[in-house]
Amino acid sequence: MAVMAIAWAGCSPVAFGQQVEAPQLLDRMNAAMRDLDYHGSLIYQHGGRIDALRIFHAGGENERERLISLSGPRNEVIRAGNTVTCIQGPRTPTVFPSNRQQLLPLLPDTRNERYQASYSSRLGGTDRVAGYDAQIVEVVPRDGYRYGYRLWIERDSHALLRAAIVTVDQRPLEQFMFVNLTIGSAPSAADLLPSRPIERATLPDGEVAIENSRWRLGDLPPGFALAGSRRPADGGADAEHLVVSDGLVSVSVYVERRTENSPESDIAMSRGVLSVYTRIADPWRITALGNVPKETIEKIALSVDAAAP
Repeated sequence: MAVMAIAWAGCSPVAFGQQVEAPQLLDRMNAAMRDLDYHGSLIYQHGGRIDALRIFHAGGENERERLISLSGPRNEVIRAGNTVTCIQGPRTPTVFPSNRQQLLPLLPDTRNERYQASYSSRLGGTDRVAGYDAQIVEVVPRDGYRYGYRLWIERDSHALLRAAIVTVDQRPLEQFMFVNLTIGSAPSAADLLPSRPIERATLPDGEVAIENSRWRLGDLPPGFALAGSRRPADGGADAEHLVVSDGLVSVSVYVERRTENSPESDIAMSRGVLSVYTRIADPWRITALGNVPKETIEKIALSVDAAAP
């Protein structure tokens, strides 16, 4: 047993020869996940459940990808060009406009430098994931109003192998990990196509941008700012959807008129990384939701106030 322990110690991960600083590694990771060809299987733990998934990704200028479930109901999501197609079992597929966000879960987009005001980044240790050597990078919040990330980045290609959203004490709330991954090999054309022909699809009504919102955001958590205001397609003529962001995470705030089914008082809920706070301000119902701590979501919901006429 002592010999085995010594042998395993000798095979443990070692420091990489040429060390790159954490911000540069994050930049390389984001570029790699857009440009690389790869395909593999992963485990995704979220919301009290564990899903097995398979992803196919063709990188480059004409980026395309397909994500399919390997456990539970057969679902798949296909992203090609400016559209995302969601197929849930026998239901009619739904087609959405694409905002170029990738399908791989927990991939933080650090290209917006504004996030650096609210987060720092640093190198962690080294590890192995799916047979690849990885450098761990920690994205650390500067306060308690947001969660952090632990990212396992492949040494040579800079592909993201594993990711976790963590609390201030490094407790994982949500995470994914590749268990099998091929990097640099393009998926076949068939791997990027839906598993069944799409003869018809549902096109959800889109939201319309609003230039002058009737709402203002007062005492927001530090680092958060209004990123946009839109009119929901099915929320009524005076409903609004406000988007608040700190450069890395976004929170949606829906403001609608109360109905007879609206709660009588404020309600707070959280599960995993998702927090929801519904506030009643007659005659309005204000609901904020996003992947932030419950204190943050409550503060954002309470910051909404009618703009001066």
